[in-house]
Amino acid sequence: MIRLFTAIFCATIAFAQADAPAQRLMDEGIRTFESALHDWHCDGFRQSAERFDQALRSGAAPAEARYWAGVARFHRMLCLRHPHDGGTDRKSADEAMQSALGSLDAVIEIEPAHAEAQALLGTLLGMKIQGGLLRAILHGPQVARHQSQALKHGASNPRVRYLNGAGLLHTAKSARALNEALDELRAAEALFEAEARRPAVGRDPRWGAAGCQQFIGRTLERLDRDKEAAAAYRKALSLQPGDHESAAALRRLNMPP
Repeated sequence: MIRLFTAIFCATIAFAQADAPAQRLMDEGIRTFESALHDWHCDGFRQSAERFDQALRSGAAPAEARYWAGVARFHRMLCLRHPHDGGTDRKSADEAMQSALGSLDAVIEIEPAHAEAQALLGTLLGMKIQGGLLRAILHGPQVARHQSQALKHGASNPRVRYLNGAGLLHTAKSARALNEALDELRAAEALFEAEARRPAVGRDPRWGAAGCQQFIGRTLERLDRDKEAAAAYRKALSLQPGDHESAAALRRLNMPP
C-alpha cells in the first residue's frame, strides 16, 4: 500500500512538472493579450495567439487554449481592419479571421455548450456575409445557429450579450431595431459591471467591456442622442485608452474627451 501511494505521489509530481510550461505559456498569453487590448496593438495580439498555440503543444487544456487563441486572433483581425494609422491590412485580417474560425470551431467540437465560442463564431460568420446575398444564403443559417446556442448557454454572460447586441446594431435598419440593439447592449453593460465587482477566478475572460461601451456610443449616435453617445465613448476610453475609434467619434461629435 505504501508503494502504491508513493507511486501515485511521484506520478502527480511528474504530471505537475510537465504541465508547468503549458500553464506558464497560458498566463503569458493572457498578459500579452490584455496589454495588446489596452493599447490596441495588432502585433501584440499575434504574439498572444502564438503563446496559446505553444501552450496547446505543451499540454494545455485544449478547449481553453484554443478559446484564447481564437479570442486573440479575433481581436487581431479587428485591429488589422481598424488600426491606429488607418492602413488596413485586409489580407492579414482575412487570414486572422480564418485562423480564429478554426480555433473556435475546435472549441465547440470539444465543448458544444461553450457560449463565448459560439457567440464569436456567430459574429465572425456574420462579418463574412457583409451584405452579400450568396454569402448570406451560405452563412446565414450558421450565424443563427451559433447565436441561438450562445444565448441558450450564456444568457448571463456579458460577452455573449455584447456580441449579440453588436450584431443587432450591424443589421439595424430602423429606430425600433436600433433601440432593440441598445437594450441588448445595455443588458451586457449591466452584466459587465456586475462581473467587474467580482474577483477574477483563474483565467476567466474579462475582455469586452470597452467594446460594449463603444457600440453603445455608436447606437446612441445613430439615434441622434449625441451627448449620451459621447458619455459612452468616454467610458470606452477610460476602460481601453488605445480605443482610437472612440476618440475619433468624440472629435467627430465635437465633444471633449
